[in-house]
Amino acid sequence: MKFLALTLFILNIISCSHIQTDKVKNADKKEFKQFADFICSAISKKPAFKYEDQFHLSFRKAIPYKTMITTLSQIHKEYGVCSDAISITLDGKNGEVITNHRNSVQLKFLMNLLKNGNSHTIAGLRYTGKITEPVKINGYEELKKIAKKKAGSFSILFKKMNGKEIFDFNGNKKHALGSVFKLYILASVLEKVESGQLKWKQRFHIKNEFKSLPSGDMQNLKEGTEVTVLELASKMISVSDNTATDHLLSIVTKKSVEALMKTEKLNNYLKDNSPFLSTLDMFKTRGFFDKNNVKNYLSSDREERTQQISKIPYKNPEDLLKRLSTWTSPKYIKEIEWFATPNDICRLYNWMDRKKSKHLRSILGQNTPFIDSKKSKRWSYVGYKGGSEPGVLEMAYLLEDKKGETYCLYIGQNQTHHSVNQENFFALVKGVLRFLEEQ
Repeated sequence: MKFLALTLFILNIISCSHIQTDKVKNADKKEFKQFADFICSAISKKPAFKYEDQFHLSFRKAIPYKTMITTLSQIHKEYGVCSDAISITLDGKNGEVITNHRNSVQLKFLMNLLKNGNSHTIAGLRYTGKITEPVKINGYEELKKIAKKKAGSFSILFKKMNGKEIFDFNGNKKHALGSVFKLYILASVLEKVESGQLKWKQRFHIKNEFKSLPSGDMQNLKEGTEVTVLELASKMISVSDNTATDHLLSIVTKKSVEALMKTEKLNNYLKDNSPFLSTLDMFKTRGFFDKNNVKNYLSSDREERTQQISKIPYKNPEDLLKRLSTWTSPKYIKEIEWFATPNDICRLYNWMDRKKSKHLRSILGQNTPFIDSKKSKRWSYVGYKGGSEPGVLEMAYLLEDKKGETYCLYIGQNQTHHSVNQENFFALVKGVLRFLEEQ
């Protein structure tokens, strides 16, 4: 098992991949380094530690201790002991942990700390794999050769919002989206705000029936807590909060999202996306469905599918998390997921951006991995949403250059038999962004 069984903890590209730049005390950095050293020491043949001393309650609920121990021992089996750890953080709470192993191998983890009493504990941890060499791209022909060598279903699409394709490799390929699907909910929210049916500052109550699993932390809010539409939308996109997502979906309704995709021609797989699943719906299918359930689901109409999901014997989050603890490899990603092509998502970005909503741009611009518009020579604005689960890794950028021209960049990969090598994928994304920066 090459990757941490933490994907259920983050259906998105983890929020701590976007490190905040607040001022930080040396003491805070020292504590982050202590946790980095702990990760290093825990990579052993038989890891053993007090789970509650090191990991936040929200993490422990999401990832069983046994799963964590198995994962760390598997990393040790593949790469050997960790000789030392390097910690990289600007705010003392979010950052990277680099572990050094035999034969000069370095592994990377993304780590997030949360306050727990007088100190901190680990609330987010993601193993992205072996650090790879930077990818240098000298032209589109070279990029095409690289893309052709990628395993599974791989796509790169870079186009102007007027429809002109600058680089297209499998831009019309069907992709399982992971959390990129949340853009469709955001579009439905925007539509209802424009029509006067919703307001960004309108308040709704947190309800237990719409609480989902992490990523995010809104599932920890008490039932009845008031939150605004803007708060829900911001959480849904910036940290891919699943509970925020499911509450927004309940507000705009599944049928409204499906209708928007159809009337505005924003999706080529309407039947596959019907009903438009909540994150909890998706988790339930991964935890309870077997091959016969999947077969029945695929042969059913929308109403029958809705009934099948409603009949899943879901007890509580703890029970579901236990069922999902072994979900470390691709599962039903070609059958039950949220689906679209890269071109679909670019049309969606174009549809949303034409609305000229300041709130929308603010929401999309909060978490933009590997690119900072304040430091970019070419881009004056960057919006982003990503998605991942075992076998799925997708990154969708909305870009505007200094001349006011808008672009869409989509890079995605699906693999049905193995998890996507995240570090290799991210190295290519960084290479593409560096190449485009200079164009």
